[in-house]
Amino acid sequence: MRFSVETQSFYPDSIIYDELPDDVVEITESEHSTYLNAIISGRYIYLVDGALAVSSPRPGNYYEWNSSNNSWEMSEAAEQQQKNDEITAATQKKALLRSTADYEIDWRQYAVDKGKATEEEAAALIEWQDYRLDLMRVDTVNPVWPTPPGEQAVSVVAQVK
Repeated sequence: MRFSVETQSFYPDSIIYDELPDDVVEITESEHSTYLNAIISGRYIYLVDGALAVSSPRPGNYYEWNSSNNSWEMSEAAEQQQKNDEITAATQKKALLRSTADYEIDWRQYAVDKGKATEEEAAALIEWQDYRLDLMRVDTVNPVWPTPPGEQAVSVVAQVK
């Protein structure tokens, strides 16, 4: 079995190749298993003083391997992409939570408007309206999410236990 650091690929001896990468080295079956498992688990195989070594796991999807210093690094473009992706995810979460709040408010507001709301429903309406207001003030660049009504009581009970 052979391995190339450049391509992070294995080249079985049983296959005849027209061309192989310049950095192909012979490895044992045991090394093949070790390196294959390492690659599957998000690690990088690299050379140190002529010997193959296994990196730490890739810290995240935005990191790329820097072969010049054998480390995982995040480029400025990747950092910006990560920030953009986080803002997009927060914006989507905010819209979903807003939709839930709107639903909870709508039926309770109707019950209050028609004079058919129980005391609990009227109190819950105010809690949901306050929650929606807090939610609308969430900054998606650095979100701090308000706790939805109903979960506040669960949170307090969980902390007491």
